[in-house]
Amino acid sequence: MSNNKLIKEINELMKKPEMWIGIAVVVVFITLSTILVIKQVKKQTVKKTVAEKIISPIITITPNATPSATLVKETNKLKTVVKKLADTTGEIDYQVKNGDSYWKIAKKVCGVGNYFENIQTLNQNQDLHEGNTIKVICE
Repeated sequence: MSNNKLIKEINELMKKPEMWIGIAVVVVFITLSTILVIKQVKKQTVKKTVAEKIISPIITITPNATPSATLVKETNKLKTVVKKLADTTGEIDYQVKNGDSYWKIAKKVCGVGNYFENIQTLNQNQDLHEGNTIKVICE
C-alpha cells in the first residue's frame, strides 16, 4: 500500500464521528483507571497499622556495636512489641497527656488521625483532661 493511499484512508477515518467517539471513550477509560489507581495507592500509603507504627522505629542499628549485640537487642525489643500486640484485644487504654486531642491520640496510637471520630464516640465524647484514661480503637 502506498503512502498516498494510506494517508487518504486515514483522512477518511478522521471524518467519521465513530472514530472520534471511540477515541473519546478510550481517553475517558484511561483517565478514570488512572484516577482509581492513584486513589488506591494513596489510601495504602496513608494507612499504617498499629503494628507498623510500633515496629518501624524499633529496627535500628546502633553505631559501633557488634552485629550480634545489636541483633540480640533488637530481637528482644521486637519480642516485647509482639507480646504487647498479641495481648491487645482491639481496645487500648490510653492515658491522656497535656495538649492531647482525639485527633492527636488517633494519630499517635493508630498511625493516622482519621479514627478520631470512632475514639470520640467510644468515649462518649468526654472532655480530655491530662491523666484521664480513655479507650482507643483503631477501626
